Amino acid sequence: MPVQKPKTSSTKVTLIKLTTLERRVLKAALSIAAEKEWYNISLSEVASIAGLELNEILPRFPDTNAIANTWFEQALYAMLAPLPKAHNKLPTSERLEIILLRWFKALTPQKQATVGMLRSKFHLPHFHHWGPLVFALSRHVQLWRETAMLRTVGRQRQIEEIALTAIFLGTLGVWCTDASEGQLLTQKFLKKKLSQGDGIMNRFFEPTH
Repeated sequence: MPVQKPKTSSTKVTLIKLTTLERRVLKAALSIAAEKEWYNISLSEVASIAGLELNEILPRFPDTNAIANTWFEQALYAMLAPLPKAHNKLPTSERLEIILLRWFKALTPQKQATVGMLRSKFHLPHFHHWGPLVFALSRHVQLWRETAMLRTVGRQRQIEEIALTAIFLGTLGVWCTDASEGQLLTQKFLKKKLSQGDGIMNRFFEPTH
């Protein structure tokens, strides 16, 4: 049996444009994160590596969590690039898969730092991050649905949102420890869960593709 090759998106991953300050700060923070845990990085350290004064970056980045948010926002915009018209006829589960894999693809070059950011956000003393995390998760799932052109309403939409949230979190957990070539284990997990979810939804509602 031939070895399955990792799936690649047919569209280029494009990140949002950053200001010069944002780019310098993010680059400095990621370089430090290659050597130490994200939780242990200080703003003063980032400013020094970026060649800036602390008071220059504070208005935009009051803490390292704000830097992490900028990194995740870049990945979100990469995920939201419009699908090629040829993809419109694909089954819903395939569109959802392609779109979410863009997010992981954008984060993968800095995977160690990204996992460190996530650990820091969920760190017990950082409970003040948990509220914004809930809203960010909800926004992420809503935009994932919209980009995939899901148009369900009412009870079906509510069930769909819950299912997609569970699939996203499960896939994220797999990705964080996935050492396979091209994140193949992550892709297989996502495909399987979307396929299962699609089958369950189609038992109770009219197919959306």
